[in-house]
Amino acid sequence: MLTVGTSYKDYYQTKNLSQNTQDIQADGFSIVGREDGKYAVTITGSVSATNKDLNEITVVWGEE
Repeated sequence: MLTVGTSYKDYYQTKNLSQNTQDIQADGFSIVGREDGKYAVTITGSVSATNKDLNEITVVWGEE
C-alpha cells in the first residue's frame, strides 16, 4: 500500500491543486485533491477486510 499511495501522491503533487490532503501509511492511504474549476478527486487504499491478501483502492473523480 505504501508504494501505491506514494505513487499517487507523487503524481498529484505535480498537478497544482488548490486543495491537497495526503495521509500515506504502510497499511493504507488517503489522498484528497481539488483543482479549482476542473476536478476533485479522492483516492483511498487499504487492505481488504475480508481477504488480507488483497488490497482495495477506491477512486472518486468529479468534474467541475
